[in-house]
Parts: sequence; C-alpha cells; structure tokens
Amino acid sequence: MNTIEILRDSASRGINEYVKTIREVHRMRLADLHKAIEKYKDWKLFMVYFDLIDLLTHIFITKPHIIRKAYLELNRISRKLHERLDDGNTIFLIISDHGFVLSEDGVSGKHANYAFWSININEDWHPKDFTDYFNKILEWTRK
Repeated sequence: MNTIEILRDSASRGINEYVKTIREVHRMRLADLHKAIEKYKDWKLFMVYFDLIDLLTHIFITKPHIIRKAYLELNRISRKLHERLDDGNTIFLIISDHGFVLSEDGVSGKHANYAFWSININEDWHPKDFTDYFNKILEWTRK
C-alpha cells in the first residue's frame, strides 16, 4: 500500500487515527529523503515535497498552534538539510502549491489561490504560476 492509500484508509477510522497516520507518513517520507541523500552525492537542485502542512491545515486551520508546530518541524528539516548538503553550488527551492483559507463551514481549511516560495540564491525572477518553475529549474540545473 502506498502512502496515499495508507492515509485514505486511516481517514475512514476517525480523525485521531488520521492525524496519527499523517505523522507516521511524514516520518516515512523523511526516512526516504535521508536514503536519497545518501544515494546521490552531487546535488545541483534540492527539492522535496512534504504534505504535512497541507494535510494538517485541512483539519486544523482554526488551531494555529498545531499548524505553527508543523511549520517549525519543516523549518528544522530545511535547516538540517542545508547544513548537510550545502556545498555552495546546491540550489534549495522551497515551494508550496497553494495556500489555505477558512472553508465555508468555519472549521476546516480549503485551498487558496496563492502560494509561497523561497530559494537560497539571488534571482530576479517572480513566478506567476506553479508551472513557471519548470523552465527555471532546467536553467538552474544546466549551469
């Protein structure tokens, strides 16, 4: 069973089980990340996807302390990855595919039409859409 199926299956067993599974899947993906880091040594671009904040914000948008804790976790991971991999030539790109707003029910979160991105190099570049990254990534990795 893949991680999407694991999450879907746990959601049918209630919110507490789902939240527990979100964290377990996050740990699994983090373990996979560390395996990839060991396998490949020469990184030009380092980009990884974590859905921890996405999954938790759908449930806990009205509980910012839970979301803040998830952001701090990803910030810690980012800092450790940068310390471990930054050779002065590796580009670290952090992106989200969307933001969140409160749903009409006043309890859950839904996707917003804005996103976040951060990069560790100076670029005079302002993406307007998620697909704008494609050509830029090709440019960066061909240098």
